[in-house]
Amino acid sequence: MRRGRTAERDACEFLRRKGYRILKTNIRTRRGEVDILARNGEGVRFIEVKARRAGALCRGREAVTRNKQRRISHVAACYAPEYPGEQLGYDVVEITFGRRWAQYVLIKDAFEHRNL
Repeated sequence: MRRGRTAERDACEFLRRKGYRILKTNIRTRRGEVDILARNGEGVRFIEVKARRAGALCRGREAVTRNKQRRISHVAACYAPEYPGEQLGYDVVEITFGRRWAQYVLIKDAFEHRNL
């Protein structure tokens, strides 16, 4: 849990450096949760953060399964009325940790809206 919060905090800083403005973090509804809600020049972005140790069996982006995408879409549907006319999108921040380093990758438009 602590590593997850640290990864989300680090992802927020990474996104700020990329020009994103963080609107909310740890958004929860009955049907799902999203790590970060942010705005960039393209619109409002629902962002999932996935952190893995170097050498893990799968990359972080592979952990955003169809089921997880569906849950994120549910959250987006709940929050979309707060941002009328805004383009909504789904990004993933993949963080790979080594002993003394971390690599951050932003995967823009990581998936499309899943049918609710």
